[in-house]
Amino acid sequence: KIIVAHGTRVLQLANVQDMYASKYKGTALCFVILLRGLAGNYVNFGVFELYGDPSLNDALDITLRLALSIPLNHLMAYQK
Repeated sequence: KIIVAHGTRVLQLANVQDMYASKYKGTALCFVILLRGLAGNYVNFGVFELYGDPSLNDALDITLRLALSIPLNHLMAYQK
């Protein structure tokens, strides 16, 4: 729910002064939360579908929309 709530709020933001502080920093944190949850082997994620729980699909959907909302020139500006 945290990822979905934050992602929904960030996607509704219009042009802001400091994109990193208001958008990209929280988006990166959402990616890290999802990564650690999926890679940590805490839960068998097949059970979500079995019981009809949409939380995993919602989190994956909002994370993908967050990733696609970042313009390519912003990604290329900060190469690692």
